[in-house]
Amino acid sequence: MDLPLLDAIAAASRPKLASFSTQELSNTAGSFAKLVLVPVPLIDAISSASLSRLSEFSSGDLVGTAWAIAKLAVDDEPLLEAISAASIPNLRYFESQQLAGLAWAFAKLAIVDNTLLSSISSAALNIIGELSALSLSRTVWAFATILFEAEPLM
Repeated sequence: MDLPLLDAIAAASRPKLASFSTQELSNTAGSFAKLVLVPVPLIDAISSASLSRLSEFSSGDLVGTAWAIAKLAVDDEPLLEAISAASIPNLRYFESQQLAGLAWAFAKLAIVDNTLLSSISSAALNIIGELSALSLSRTVWAFATILFEAEPLM
């Protein structure tokens, strides 16, 4: 891992985040999360840039950003609350792996967002036959981890 290069990329990205697409914001956070690197100034800047543009985020961008925050174990309640609020009205359009990924991110951070989890439960029930083994196992892991009881799903 080339830490000097990654540090330079993090530093060079911060002033340019306003010009990043929503996918680029999500992908940048996700890439550092995959490396398990937490360049705090960059993650804070991505959070700030994302908050002002969440209405533009696709379902994949929302889930990817939540996944990155969870993977890095970053305490960013305002961003996660906003991701929840932006996701709930659109969960019926999420793919099965996106539903599972969103549930996983909140469970990984031990955040019990009853409205979000109930909405994920309802959306998952509507496509339960389409959920892959991985999506099924991640969803049940998330709900079990935070001991959320969704009557229709569990």
